[in-house]
Amino acid sequence: MLEFIRANYVTIITLVILVAVITAVIVKLIKDKKKGIGSCGHKCCDCPMSGQCHLNS
Repeated sequence: MLEFIRANYVTIITLVILVAVITAVIVKLIKDKKKGIGSCGHKCCDCPMSGQCHLNS
């Protein structure tokens, strides 16, 4: 097992960092959703869907 880790430590570290970044993004999206903040940024003046997506804002 230790040899496997030694042979693949760069890949393992990269995987851990990637998983941490993806987890942070998902947590941020969930927190923003609970606060009522949309992922689009609410700049609806030029958006063709401006009358449909943020009806409660």
